[in-house]
Amino acid sequence: TLWRLMRAFHNTADVNLTVSQTMLEDLQRRGFDRMQLWPPAVDSQRFSPALRDPAMRSRLSGNRPVELLLLTVSRLAAEKNVGFLTEVLDRVPDGQLAVVGDGPERDALERRFAGRLATFPGCLIGNQLSQAYASADVFVYASETETMGNVVLEAMAAGLPTVAAAAGGVCSLVQHGRTGFLFAPGRADEAAGYVRQLLADEDLRNRMSAAARADACSRNWCSAVEAVRSSYRQAAQIHAQHPGLRPLSWLAVLISRLLILGFSLCTWRRTAAAASVPVQRIDPGADRLPAPAAARLSADVQLAELANEPCSV
Repeated sequence: TLWRLMRAFHNTADVNLTVSQTMLEDLQRRGFDRMQLWPPAVDSQRFSPALRDPAMRSRLSGNRPVELLLLTVSRLAAEKNVGFLTEVLDRVPDGQLAVVGDGPERDALERRFAGRLATFPGCLIGNQLSQAYASADVFVYASETETMGNVVLEAMAAGLPTVAAAAGGVCSLVQHGRTGFLFAPGRADEAAGYVRQLLADEDLRNRMSAAARADACSRNWCSAVEAVRSSYRQAAQIHAQHPGLRPLSWLAVLISRLLILGFSLCTWRRTAAAASVPVQRIDPGADRLPAPAAARLSADVQLAELANEPCSV
């Protein structure tokens, strides 16, 4: 039902853009019309091997900078499948992993990775994130639900060979055997085999590093933006020929807006309910506040926490 709804909604558009060739072909098979590619791009100066930093490498490796270092960068949420990498580490005895990112699953993941050579430096942004990519040796990625996979492209720009699940848009970025390896989703033994191969063979790592960097540098923002401009020009031409709503488009728009309204109401109710619950904190100065002021402070703190969502890398 959801696929039918999405197809009806998108087919009212003059042009539909998606950010990977894999997703474009999948959507065309599902009956989506007027599909075009928004080519993925990366800033190859911001993400570069030249930003390798000894202090960052020491931080990521838990003060074991001499050992080869695996890196994953992700929002720590269930759909990102980061926990799968414990199975990979168990099959790579000398492997150590830095998990960069934050999210609702962080505490659970830290418990799951306990006893293994893994660090959780948290959410890194700006220059620190660029240094993190450049300071590792191999990028590993377990998500099977990516439309494109920005972090994979950033890792490639930093010169990291990638070992990733052969699912979604990542397949459009990683050239198996040239810029990295793609393993069958869920196959920890296959993923670990590729990781061991890269860790053991410095020449292979160097070749894949150079190929990954070259491939990422070819995906620049100038060409990506020009492609989108071209799509807009085509959309304008198509709309001039068919200015009216397409058949059944009003129904798709109506149902979609009702769904969005429903989700918004659910979110508002959860937020309001959470804000009404008093927050208990150990605060030496709390008893000196008048009761109404303490209640207002409690609600304000709760609302501030709700607004401070976990960082998505």
